[in-house]
Amino acid sequence: MNLVVCGDSFMSADTGRPGTHFSELLSASGHSVTNLARGGMTNTGIAFQLETASKLQPDAVVFSSTSSDRIDVVIKNRKFNPSKGLKNFVYPYVCDSSTGSQYVGDTNSAVLSDVINAFLFPRPDLPIELHDADRANLVKQYLALFHDTEFKEISDSWILGYWKYKLKEQQIPFIHLYRGAPIGQHMYDYVKQHPDKKTQSVYHTDNHTQTLMAEEIATELLRLKTL
Repeated sequence: MNLVVCGDSFMSADTGRPGTHFSELLSASGHSVTNLARGGMTNTGIAFQLETASKLQPDAVVFSSTSSDRIDVVIKNRKFNPSKGLKNFVYPYVCDSSTGSQYVGDTNSAVLSDVINAFLFPRPDLPIELHDADRANLVKQYLALFHDTEFKEISDSWILGYWKYKLKEQQIPFIHLYRGAPIGQHMYDYVKQHPDKKTQSVYHTDNHTQTLMAEEIATELLRLKTL
């Protein structure tokens, strides 16, 4: 099957541990996999990944949603272009296998979609415009005065719900992974049980957990294929 994988770090293959992520194990077992996932991505960024996935017309999409305590910021002196879709989003981290893909943005793109600490304590591989103490203070003020996680959870669910509807409309089967979902709990359970090991890889788990994930997703893909 031709698959597209979308989401945040849990869904991202790690360039430092090649061949170990479930998406790579699925590829090794005969599936054709395009991975658009990126560590730190917001649900809005994941929705743009799903838009790109829908245009690729795969046999199925596997994606995760994430927490709503992340933000999207248009970088100073750069402009969002609706026609560019996912290419608007900065993909700066070399540890993500999706970085450099023809379907995603680069360090010159307009929007950084990331965890809050990426803006408060920017890594060296982020655009130079973000290495500005005044900008970090503005982010702190925004979080203190305007950000409401519960409101963001609702709006995020609507954004992702729209793209789930569009995938159904195009008759593209999908597997949505999230905490508490029927599929994918191996990776979330591992992080819960081993919080001290979540930085061992981009995708936060050990190899055995990824094998379990690949087996479970492969079984679900077979079920979806028969529907």
